[in-house]
Amino acid sequence: MENELNMNLSLSGKSSTIIRLIGCVILMLMSGCGKKNNKQLAKTYYKLCMVELGEGLSTDVAIRKALDYVDKAIDCDPKPEYQAVRGSILFKLKHYNRSIACFKTALREITCPRIRGELLNNIACIYGQQGNCRKAHAIWTKLLTSPHYLTPEVAMVNLAKMFVDKGKYDQAKKYCAKAVTHAPTYIDAHFYLALLSYYTQDFSLAKKEVATTLFMEPGHQGAKHLERMLAVS
Repeated sequence: MENELNMNLSLSGKSSTIIRLIGCVILMLMSGCGKKNNKQLAKTYYKLCMVELGEGLSTDVAIRKALDYVDKAIDCDPKPEYQAVRGSILFKLKHYNRSIACFKTALREITCPRIRGELLNNIACIYGQQGNCRKAHAIWTKLLTSPHYLTPEVAMVNLAKMFVDKGKYDQAKKYCAKAVTHAPTYIDAHFYLALLSYYTQDFSLAKKEVATTLFMEPGHQGAKHLERMLAVS
């Protein structure tokens, strides 16, 4: 059962859109980063980066190619958006300290409160991955009070995962319950609440949340497994 509760932290967000390039765009890369075309070439490198992330299915080779392209984009035009993407790629490669540095660089220039909230959430996730619960908790707690952070349920579930890692299942359960109340359509919150309810022997709530999870996503394998476990408990 402990393996079922191994809720690894991960960066939040939707999958990158696949960007397809026409052949003539590739030819632009052969001219180098002249001052006049720096920004346009940076955009081209960035698009190639997105192609690798979108079409490479997150293979190690594709991720490293994407990192090379975004590095070239930053050399041409050090936009904070490129730094943020670089931070996400470095996270995938488990270069956590370098990833945090990129997100912090992006934060120095990005003023949009919503994007800042997502970047801070990513930094907190990395701190949690590193076991630095104090810093992760401080960021997520602050995000929960921000009107500009549009997905507080993500912070709540991430806080729950952190408490699971510390063996504090009752506290984790409370945060998942808050996430479900705040965002009733958030499937992960329902499933983790079901899992934590089972672990804390609150079988009635576990069955209710499993049923909700399977209603929203009938093919959810974790919920199906937990349903079978509840049937014999």
